[in-house]
Amino acid sequence: MITRKNANMGIKQLCPLACFSLVSSINGAVPILHSGAECCLRLQKGLYSCNGMQSIDCTIPDDNIHRNACVPGSEDSLRSLIEGSLAVLDTRLLVIMTGCIVELTGDDVAAVVREYRKKSVSIILSKTAGFKGDIHQGYEWVIQSIIQQFVPRGEAPAQRGVVNLWIPTPCYDSFWEGNQDAVIQMLEQSGLRVNRLFGYGSDIENWKEIPRAECNILLSAWVGLSTMEMMENLFGTPCFHYPVLPVGAVECEAFLLGLSSFMKRNPDKPLEYLKREEKRFYHFFKKASDFLSVYNTGFPDRFYIIADSTRALSFFRFLYADMGITPGKQYITDPVPEKYRERINALFVQYFPSAAIVFVDDSFDIEADIGQCAANRRPLVLASGCEQQLASKLDAAFVEIAFPVSNRLVLNRSYAGYNGGLTLLEDVASSILDYAGLD
Repeated sequence: MITRKNANMGIKQLCPLACFSLVSSINGAVPILHSGAECCLRLQKGLYSCNGMQSIDCTIPDDNIHRNACVPGSEDSLRSLIEGSLAVLDTRLLVIMTGCIVELTGDDVAAVVREYRKKSVSIILSKTAGFKGDIHQGYEWVIQSIIQQFVPRGEAPAQRGVVNLWIPTPCYDSFWEGNQDAVIQMLEQSGLRVNRLFGYGSDIENWKEIPRAECNILLSAWVGLSTMEMMENLFGTPCFHYPVLPVGAVECEAFLLGLSSFMKRNPDKPLEYLKREEKRFYHFFKKASDFLSVYNTGFPDRFYIIADSTRALSFFRFLYADMGITPGKQYITDPVPEKYRERINALFVQYFPSAAIVFVDDSFDIEADIGQCAANRRPLVLASGCEQQLASKLDAAFVEIAFPVSNRLVLNRSYAGYNGGLTLLEDVASSILDYAGLD
């Protein structure tokens, strides 16, 4: 395991304020950005237009603070924005999110929020200044703010078979909604009921039911762990932490049987579902057997993933365990805290003992390093739109899977579950055929 630090990965990281996308993905919740000029516009472009080519389907109020409003304080600007939002928007929760300028100048945003709460307005505050962290930390801060300020306390009996599902991070991951739907389908087919918190079918009222779930399910290498710990302390709700997205038959079985054991449930229904879906999965998978087994000098002999830790782990396991491609170096681009790095490295090694993992913050380091590793090879690269030129230089097969996904339209495409594994197989194989020119 190697760690390299620099400051040249900004294009792959967004500030915590970008988590307005999380709030806007909840039906009935509206983010209000109390932030500097153009913050919202730039983040919206990065999250939507330049990442899956998606259109934003909600209104995001922003007071677009300019320099002349900072010195005297901009609380009145925020009040005006709140009044306007209440007048024209259908909202059951306003989430005030602060940017760098207002936090540096000391606006008393909490006092404004308290003022409206006294008027029985459903409103909360989440401090999301960019100098404090990035979108990964922002994901936790916003969720914790909603839970602490909106979700009711009090003892509520857990509902048997009901679970809360957490897959970071809405919109930052272009495939998040398709992945979420695929996992929800798996869980429901296994006899569980999922409390939808984000995306289609969600509702802000569902958040009030969070304490009544039998358990939380977190599909993430590390993002969300502190929030799960907080909810266990607040509500006594245990968390089943699975560090990867279940992609393909091997992981789906491990995920569902592991969850069944964790919840002490009879495994008969999950096993029935697994047997049915596995049969269907391999019916289609074996159609690629000739492609996967034939030797051709154009077929990649190593794959390299440049992505956040959750995605890298998820795809690493499928490409090696299911497709049988040998791993090259894997480059982790999210800012994984030191305390989680050994554990994440061990998860790679668990599948491939000689796995080489690099936690890296500098995209130039990646280019130089992978250039040496992939010399005289025909590589397969799974990465973001930022690495497309790098893949061309390496004469590599290339699949765009990580933020920013700048050359694909993504609506509800999924790489999770059984169908997601088949989709990944198709995308990888099509890329190999396209770039390597196989006959």
